[in-house]
Amino acid sequence: MLKSATKNRPFLVGAALGGYGVLGPYAITRKPMTDITKADLGWFTANVLENKVFNYFIAAAFFSAYITSGLLDALLTKDVHEIISGYLDLVSSTAIASASSMDFLILTVAGASFVSEDVKRRNVDDEKTANLIGATTMLLPGIGLALYCALRPNLNEQ
Repeated sequence: MLKSATKNRPFLVGAALGGYGVLGPYAITRKPMTDITKADLGWFTANVLENKVFNYFIAAAFFSAYITSGLLDALLTKDVHEIISGYLDLVSSTAIASASSMDFLILTVAGASFVSEDVKRRNVDDEKTANLIGATTMLLPGIGLALYCALRPNLNEQ
């Protein structure tokens, strides 16, 4: 987070405890900051979240989730209609599957809007290109955002 985020600390602590229900209002009401350099970042963000090794590790963890859950194998070996039918049965019979799916959808769309803003922060001035890059992260939910973080250009130092 930015050094200037101290005034938003209640939102950040609340997001760690309450998830999107707390982070959502902050994300909606904040002002986008596209004029940022690496010197503006706090220690954790500059040294961990901007670290390529860490970002590739996160991308590998997301990819691993697709493998260990059996989704990748199912997509490669089963009929897509059968997968969708099974998913719809699960969502209609359990509330946690419905809530989790909706949370993941909301976070994927919100993440894409944050990517668009981040692209502008990293010297891409074309609005259309920034929005297109953000939209492409939704093609592979979770993995798309992680890959963007791993592949994105570095922030300016000063």
